[in-house]
Amino acid sequence: MEANKPFTCKEDGKVRWFSPSIATVCSVCCWDDKGCDPTENLLFLFEKRGPGCPDNVGLYCMPCGYYDFSDQYIRKGAVREVMEETGLEVDPKNLYFFGVGDGPSDNNGNVTLRYMTILDHELLRSVVSSKSELSTKTRGGEAGEVERYVLFDLRYIQKHREEFCFGHDRLVELITKNLDRIIGNRFYCDNLCEMPENKKSAKTLISDYKLKSMEKVRKILKKTEIMAEVVKDKLTEAIKHNY
Repeated sequence: MEANKPFTCKEDGKVRWFSPSIATVCSVCCWDDKGCDPTENLLFLFEKRGPGCPDNVGLYCMPCGYYDFSDQYIRKGAVREVMEETGLEVDPKNLYFFGVGDGPSDNNGNVTLRYMTILDHELLRSVVSSKSELSTKTRGGEAGEVERYVLFDLRYIQKHREEFCFGHDRLVELITKNLDRIIGNRFYCDNLCEMPENKKSAKTLISDYKLKSMEKVRKILKKTEIMAEVVKDKLTEAIKHNY
């Protein structure tokens, strides 16, 4: 991967820099009517990329795209992409953040923030069956961006990885494996490492920190006390010799 490079803007003559862009991906999920096992009952909304897409035409992906200045907040950028590509209105507060896609092999070196949300089963079924939702251009997207919508479960995705792009099949595995932690805001993962789970509460962590801090203070006081005793003994000896 090349380093950032400067370029001169023709419009104002100012020097700017090429650097990685920010993108979002949002996994829109629902439970089927058979249970609540993430590996069997969690369904994921995918869109088949149409001829209006610049790449990976005919493959499946989750709603995704680049963050715009007009979004102002990254979560608003994520829900805007969901709206443009699926017609679904999602509250930014109902998104669960579960990490970052980064590195030279991910999205041309750009940075992708990963979110997920769980919606009503019937709502997503209506998206899959409705042809009107394919009109992405009327919602600010590109013409011919989506060919159709499908709800997939983990089992199908793992058996047909060749049908998916951008590594979104791996995101499904990440979500199903760590769903409880993601919903509980206890999970983070990027392409370099995964944050180990810490089951201690914030209150416990603070208490542990205080205990460690107090232990350090005790050690310092102990050393000070020992030094004071040494000084006291030396002073006593000096006084005896002088008198």
